[in-house]
Amino acid sequence: MDVQNGKRTATMMLILSVLALFASLKGVFDQTLYHEVYLAGTIPKSLIWGSQAQDIISIPFSVLLALFTLLFLKNGSMKNYILMLGLTWYFFYAFGLYTIQGQYTSIYFVYLAIFGLSFYSLVFAVLGIRLAEVHRYELPDGLRQAIGIFLYVMIAFLYLVWIMRMLPDIASHVPGKTYAVFILDLCLILPAIGIISYLLLKKKPLGTILAGAAILKILTLCLSWAFGELTNPLAGNALTPEMAILSSILTLCGLIFFVPYIVKLKKT
Repeated sequence: MDVQNGKRTATMMLILSVLALFASLKGVFDQTLYHEVYLAGTIPKSLIWGSQAQDIISIPFSVLLALFTLLFLKNGSMKNYILMLGLTWYFFYAFGLYTIQGQYTSIYFVYLAIFGLSFYSLVFAVLGIRLAEVHRYELPDGLRQAIGIFLYVMIAFLYLVWIMRMLPDIASHVPGKTYAVFILDLCLILPAIGIISYLLLKKKPLGTILAGAAILKILTLCLSWAFGELTNPLAGNALTPEMAILSSILTLCGLIFFVPYIVKLKKT
């Protein structure tokens, strides 16, 4: 088998999917959940829809995570394992935003549980990959290089954009409304993707496997981001063209790279 302790990891992710589904459904159908936090002055009004938009996208992702987990328990497929990793990474980020920004809704402890469980699920999932086995998984060199270059370019661009957006906040000594994005991206996510890109381009087995999880995380998260940005006017919020365009481009790039990755990944 390509992974060890796969049942333990899958069980953790299955619990994660149930918690994420509950929290997302609560966010969509309980109209008071985020409104009460807004009235308390914790979040700006625009983040009410931003949070609900993310929850709408998280509902099908929760179901997919449960489905891929059950399939993995049945057949032990590495491709299912990669899908599980990518979706778990999405939930780590999505509910990390709620946790770090202190969205103290009535289910804040559920956010903490999802954030912590997704982190340890990722740790156990990566540690469980048998390097002696996964070295047999291969990608075409052209696709490998294209994915690696894309990831490096995305990292450099987002570092530049996020730092530029942070400078006025630092000058005024007041954090922006989405400061958790900067914390997660600059400190954790972008460096992790950078390491994966390096391993991928060096043809390291771990890089080959984790690249798929990284691309799926980009695809899912940017889809959630783009959905929120593009539907802002429907919720009475102002459209931010540059963010709508950036999130849409990254979503499209994630799709363009993930589909051939999952199709072309072969075990020799």
